[in-house]
Amino acid sequence: MPVPLTRLLLLLPAVLATACGWHLRGASTMPEGVSNVYVQAPNKSLRDAWNLQLSENGVNVSATSQGSDALLVVEQETFDRRVLSVDPDTGKVREFVLAYTATVRVDRADGSVLLEPYTVRQVRNFVFDERAVIGGENEQNALYREMRLSAVQQVMRRIQLASCGKPGQQCVP
Repeated sequence: MPVPLTRLLLLLPAVLATACGWHLRGASTMPEGVSNVYVQAPNKSLRDAWNLQLSENGVNVSATSQGSDALLVVEQETFDRRVLSVDPDTGKVREFVLAYTATVRVDRADGSVLLEPYTVRQVRNFVFDERAVIGGENEQNALYREMRLSAVQQVMRRIQLASCGKPGQQCVP
């Protein structure tokens, strides 16, 4: 097979993937007109956590509500841990279900609603090893951070969807 034809065949899947609107899951942007977001939360540590996650997703986070294009309000955030399974011989816990729930809303600077109050929930299974308690605690905290990141990404996709079809807004796939 000639070299130019081989290159064309290798390039064809990439071109087709971009033509259909496909993009990496982590690659998300805020809609037009929303370049700076201010996060309001019940406490500073929660606000800082959401600021960090949004910044890591390429969102410009404003330190004050003045001059921001949108206000993201984290109304509630909870982490929960329930027993999933117990060892039948010893009666000790084998697995937990970790759950993360957050209720957020997003308002534009002019007071209009960009995203109605929305509850996002993430659930993960966690295998508990009683011989590695410290490592298990670290793994549990890592799962909580990962669930929060996933929730932030879900909220960003929800914001993009909410902005689709509104006058002056371009829909980003």
